[in-house]
Amino acid sequence: DLHKEYRRQRQMCIRDRVCVALCVLFGTAPQFVPTIHVLSHGFWWPSGVVSMTLVTVVGHRWLRKASSQSPMAFVTSVNGVTAMKLFTMLGWLTASLVADADGKRVFVLSLFAVFVVFTIVFVASAASLSKKTDKK
Repeated sequence: DLHKEYRRQRQMCIRDRVCVALCVLFGTAPQFVPTIHVLSHGFWWPSGVVSMTLVTVVGHRWLRKASSQSPMAFVTSVNGVTAMKLFTMLGWLTASLVADADGKRVFVLSLFAVFVVFTIVFVASAASLSKKTDKK
């Protein structure tokens, strides 16, 4: 059905916009929040936020594609996206421990907060798609 496909595409655009808005919000937060101001210098913070955003957007697209397939494909995509998100976070945590940069603790805790927020957005999306798949 063309109307259903249009609606799905529109919902995907809305989810992508939410992710981009969160990326901008988190990316600029160090300039406005004194406790994390140390993150406003260097590439660590913007790179970490952008990578978490990209993993979430790619995850949404994979999830959407899998939701029209079998239930096993859906579960596999949820697990795959979860693994991608965890390995991305682990990579940033490891890099921050190895690097000699200011604000390691602030970076790790702040990026973990970004991870949690994007995970909540992803879980909400997965639950929404799961409900629609169950109705079929």
